[in-house]
Amino acid sequence: MLYIRRLLTTFALCLFAAAIYAQHPLQLSTQQITFNTTHELQTDSVSVTLTNTGSSSLLVKALVFSIYGHKPFSVSDSVFSLAAGDSKVLKVYFKPRHNILNNSELVFFNNSGKGHLRIDLLGQGTYSNTYYSGTQNLEGQLLKTALNTRLAQGYITLGYSGTNNGRLLMFGTLDNWQVNGREPGRTTNKVECVYTGRTLENYPLNTGTLNNAPYTMNTEHTWPQSQGSDNDPMESDVHHLYPTDGPTNSARGNKPFNWVPNPTNTYTGGSKADPTNFEPRDLQKGAVARSMLYYAVRYYNNVNVSLGYLQSQEATMRQWAALYPPDSIAIRRNNAIFAAQNNRNPFTDYPQLLDRMATLHQAVSTTPVIQGLYVSDTNVNLGSITTGQNGNYRVLVINTGNQPLQLTNIRLANQTFLLTGASTRTVSPGETEVLEVSYAGAGGAVSDTLLFGTNISATPLVKVSFSANATAGIQMGNLLLPWANSQVTLTGGSSQQLLFRWNASDAGDSVPVYHVVIYPVGDSAANPLIRISAGTDTVAGLNYMVAANTLLADGYLPGEPVDLLWQVEATAGNITAYSTEARPLQLTVEQGVGMEVLQEGKLKIYPNPGFSEGMLHVESEIPISTATVSDLLGHEWSLPLQLNGDSWTLQLPALEYGIYIARFELSNKAVVYRKLKING
Repeated sequence: MLYIRRLLTTFALCLFAAAIYAQHPLQLSTQQITFNTTHELQTDSVSVTLTNTGSSSLLVKALVFSIYGHKPFSVSDSVFSLAAGDSKVLKVYFKPRHNILNNSELVFFNNSGKGHLRIDLLGQGTYSNTYYSGTQNLEGQLLKTALNTRLAQGYITLGYSGTNNGRLLMFGTLDNWQVNGREPGRTTNKVECVYTGRTLENYPLNTGTLNNAPYTMNTEHTWPQSQGSDNDPMESDVHHLYPTDGPTNSARGNKPFNWVPNPTNTYTGGSKADPTNFEPRDLQKGAVARSMLYYAVRYYNNVNVSLGYLQSQEATMRQWAALYPPDSIAIRRNNAIFAAQNNRNPFTDYPQLLDRMATLHQAVSTTPVIQGLYVSDTNVNLGSITTGQNGNYRVLVINTGNQPLQLTNIRLANQTFLLTGASTRTVSPGETEVLEVSYAGAGGAVSDTLLFGTNISATPLVKVSFSANATAGIQMGNLLLPWANSQVTLTGGSSQQLLFRWNASDAGDSVPVYHVVIYPVGDSAANPLIRISAGTDTVAGLNYMVAANTLLADGYLPGEPVDLLWQVEATAGNITAYSTEARPLQLTVEQGVGMEVLQEGKLKIYPNPGFSEGMLHVESEIPISTATVSDLLGHEWSLPLQLNGDSWTLQLPALEYGIYIARFELSNKAVVYRKLKING
């Protein structure tokens, strides 16, 4: 009987495959958007219209992808519902970060039961600074060669001695606070050692005199002279020259730059060293990184330069360049060097250029290999299919990398459904392959699995499960606790729990993942302030202190009532639904909890988002006494503090990815809260 039934099903599917597929209820006004050529300071936009031609409301979620770690495309609304017969106009934006052709996809997930749709996005990025026009659309060695050529073009060698040289430019203009804007109104010379912070005022513009007592202010070659910077043009290239205290200059010597977790020597200002490496203070880390990486690109083909010197440092230099981006001082310095030397540091102007070159410590730099695969579904529930009912479902396979994506042995395990098209396909970077599965109802529960191999080592085999006439999908239910209009005062340090309870309409459904979401009135459930795990018919608890910390971290003050709503979120695959009821909830942080909260700019955390077991850097106008981080369940970890110059370094423990609350107690007893996101 099973054999006969499968034959009948296959016969019905073959008949159906010859017919026109039923039209998707979600209609898009275009299948491709080509934006105007746009530079990094501009934003271009195009409108697209989505129309629900079906008889039921649709939940739609828009998704865009990253290119070299940045999303050049975005949409005006990413989660929304569309009633039957309604249309919605979305703005699609293009703001590039790289001067390359950005090719990506905009995916519209929806709960139509027919699969997902996408729009092909194309946007040529440029740079507003035409100095870099020769780097357009280049990567790897081609990009490095273009930069090398441009940095040498028209270069003016300033020299290292005489009456007008690179050192005098540094002491007289580039790093002189009287001239460079560091101290407006100053009428005499002032310079600062980049490693210790020691300042020297009212000094003579004579490098021979400055090098001696009582001034002892030397010139640091960030790329050491012993490693190939002892002759011009390298010796006087001020992109890597900085004023340094004489003894500290000697202490650094030609040590490579790296993190030094266990220093054997520490220096005023926060720099430190061990027998092998030297770690500059945080204020200089970004400048050091940009100077070293500039030097490697500018002089990689100079026979006197020991390019391999960078090998043990390159990973750290890239980290520092990302952690400590150029500030206004670095930008002014770069502009002043350009005026005198006629070349620029590309990593001050456009740090993102580093993303497109690998292994700068080698003469030939490759293009970074990025393998990327995004599959729109893992489990597909086709719902109820009556006998003889035909349909199709679109699975999108998107290449989010920069290498060709190979799909091999594309097949259906049971052949209960029908798959059309070749069994081997190639997906170009930034493009999508649509795998269309068709079906014909034959009565009873049916299932099948779409399988295919890939050339991505981390994902050699992809499985997408299909089922019909089975209990699955998103089942929403009723909110139970707390009751409507609940008002709660959150007590500091309390272990009390704010309890939430709801029940799903199908308590036996284990497919969706459920969360309680709490968000301010006027916002949407898609942007929750608090999000905690919930079962299908269980109580979810939120610690009073965690809730208080969350409100404080988002800028709400003690004693200020916050009007919130709470709902239940259910996610299955790539579709997210929310309970139809949203229940009012008012939370107030008790007076005395977090008595003083610094303004956002007075205490800064970076990187944020951060990485588990990574380093956090905190800048605060007031010294920090203690630091802790807690999750939304109330678990708390103490963070050891290490003072580095004007900032603090904290080592994060092993944390799961998600949202945390960092709490800092300052020396004046003020308590500061900041929301911290941990990424993978």
